[in-house]
Amino acid sequence: MEGKLSLFGRLVAVDTVEALRTTPEVPFELSVTLDMIPDRIQDDLLCLDGVEAVSTSDGVLRVGCADASAKADVITHLDDTEAAILDVRTGEPSLEQVFMETAVEVPRA
Repeated sequence: MEGKLSLFGRLVAVDTVEALRTTPEVPFELSVTLDMIPDRIQDDLLCLDGVEAVSTSDGVLRVGCADASAKADVITHLDDTEAAILDVRTGEPSLEQVFMETAVEVPRA
């Protein structure tokens, strides 16, 4: 399946949907449910290569990762903490998110 992104009627990207979703500008989200949120975990995770954002809410840690290796590093790091990992979910960016991250304003002629 081929996806196309356009801005103001100008084509700015053509590729498969999967390839568009893996552009470097668009992070993957990793949601990890823990039995407890360790102190300083947000700061620790932000020090890992490829981790772009970290937030917590109701025992769920949400991490924006630049690529698959960053997701693996996050899980490895969390496994080394005192917290028990209860659930892990990964999310691919929607085409809307891809568009918002990759679209550049093209000057009108």
